[in-house]
Amino acid sequence: MRRFVIETSLFEPIEVEIGGRVYATVALSKQLIDAINDIQAQVREKKLADLDGSVRVAALIFGVPVEEFETLDLRALNPAVEYALQALNEGRVKQPPAVGAESGQPVEPSPKN
Repeated sequence: MRRFVIETSLFEPIEVEIGGRVYATVALSKQLIDAINDIQAQVREKKLADLDGSVRVAALIFGVPVEEFETLDLRALNPAVEYALQALNEGRVKQPPAVGAESGQPVEPSPKN
């Protein structure tokens, strides 16, 4: 039987440092993406100010309360968020695929003794 296993522990959080404090991204889930899309829609529809939207998205992707980012300099926060979102979209992993495996291709499990 063929089996393709993806260890979610391979996807490391993206870390950014803002004002001496290190923030790490939360797992990229459908729930997170939906929440970000909802905030962006509210901004587009003018139901939420651009700055409030930026702070809320930052809080979501770093898993911290909104209040923690409300006092940060937005000139530091916005590039950090852009970097983290770009890195999340790239799907960085800790380790390369198994030897002999092509990206996205199934790998035969090793025989059990």
